[in-house]
Amino acid sequence: MTALRLGIAVLGMLALGAQARTTDLPPPPDGHVFDAANSLGDRRRDDLEAELARIRNAHRIDIHAVAWDRELPQDGDLAALAARLGDAWAREDRWVVVLQAPGNDGAIVGAHRGFAGGPADADAALA
Repeated sequence: MTALRLGIAVLGMLALGAQARTTDLPPPPDGHVFDAANSLGDRRRDDLEAELARIRNAHRIDIHAVAWDRELPQDGDLAALAARLGDAWAREDRWVVVLQAPGNDGAIVGAHRGFAGGPADADAALA
């Protein structure tokens, strides 16, 4: 019986440890661009905000551009991070998150939801 209790306690601690290692998400931006470090600069950010707002109003697609400046997920799965951001921040049923993170050789990853045909459906929705 003691071994069973110990086993349950260890499993509980492992589960708590896994939750603690999850990258915390910041609150959503007021608009469409998350750039806390201001890596885009004011003018580029404002231009991007205007274009993404136009797309949302015209097509009911919520697009977030993310210049990630925080801790990266331990597993390095940036696509999963982009999906978590979209699930947490989306204001529409159809959404896209485009994320760039430091130390990722400048690679940009994305995630989307609500497009039956995947990226091709997203492209068609914006046409």
